[in-house]
Amino acid sequence: MSAPRYNTAGYGEPGHFFRIRAIPTWACPDRARVTFPCGHATFDSADDARVYLDHPGDTPHAARAYLAWLEAGGTR
Repeated sequence: MSAPRYNTAGYGEPGHFFRIRAIPTWACPDRARVTFPCGHATFDSADDARVYLDHPGDTPHAARAYLAWLEAGGTR
């Protein structure tokens, strides 16, 4: 029996991904969750995402993915 395999790929490594799911609310119509191998980030708006562009790890990349998704019109 082999041990379970976990995807711990960082940004730019094989197996890394971003999955974006719209979760709008009345107060935050552009709210979405960005999931990646080692976590997730929820952004309420473009201004909210911009705050995280200088953070370490995958969060700034998730914020950029969210901003690109938002600019493309998102999926609601």
